[in-house]
Amino acid sequence: MIHKVCRLIAYTTFIGVAFLNLALTNKDKAVYETSEKDGFKVSEIGLKNLAVGVKDLDQKPPYRLPATALVFLKDKVGVYRKRQDWFKLIFVNYQRVGSTETVVRSEELAAGDSVVIKGAALLRVAESDAFGGEE
Repeated sequence: MIHKVCRLIAYTTFIGVAFLNLALTNKDKAVYETSEKDGFKVSEIGLKNLAVGVKDLDQKPPYRLPATALVFLKDKVGVYRKRQDWFKLIFVNYQRVGSTETVVRSEELAAGDSVVIKGAALLRVAESDAFGGEE
């Protein structure tokens, strides 16, 4: 039963993001620019509506993050890196530290990057919508 409820919430969220993108134009869309190399850009209104929060990485790896930063995709785990206004899903090696924190490592993360720690699941829905489906 819980899986059906979660799928319904995810589907409803997907429809909501798709509707938001149809109702708005250009930079007002949640995702207004995409690049296979760099990722995607999210408008200010999109960041607000998706309730995205980020944390700057200012230490050396491994990086300690809230568990809410993790995105589970099939058999992989990643985090959303924000670099120069581009969001990109970066696959990581991780280890849980208690119930609310995790430690992550990836060659694609560096001091000076930011990582999404709030709203990552909704950001995944917006990315999927912008790129036309699952990876």
